[in-house]
Amino acid sequence: MQNTRKISGSLIALCILTIIGSLWIIVKSSIELFLFDVENVDAQITLNIYFSVKIISSLGTIAAAIFMLNRRYFGYKLYVSSLLLYYIVVVFSLIFMLIGPFIVIGFFQLISMIPPIIFLALYSAKRDELDL
Repeated sequence: MQNTRKISGSLIALCILTIIGSLWIIVKSSIELFLFDVENVDAQITLNIYFSVKIISSLGTIAAAIFMLNRRYFGYKLYVSSLLLYYIVVVFSLIFMLIGPFIVIGFFQLISMIPPIIFLALYSAKRDELDL
């Protein structure tokens, strides 16, 4: 039996904003992936992994938003998992950025962690609209 409850406008807005933000991160990271060219091979490999994981994490949040638009609780779990992956990458990069001359970039990375936390809190408040 299909549940006929409607999804709230605020959950729809959250999902759409998540998709837009994640697409922005994918485009930005893809461009950076191909533009950053460093002499050190190890540094280049690290940058490639960093941008690739950000892209994978963003694809996960897009899929999560689509699941949540279809009222699937699995989408919430996928969002949390993708966010965790994103934070691991950001914290890993912060360790290197705050040590060297990249402190300004590290500061902006720190600021970039705020919106996903807010979205997670908002999604958590809307969990009851999702079907198990």
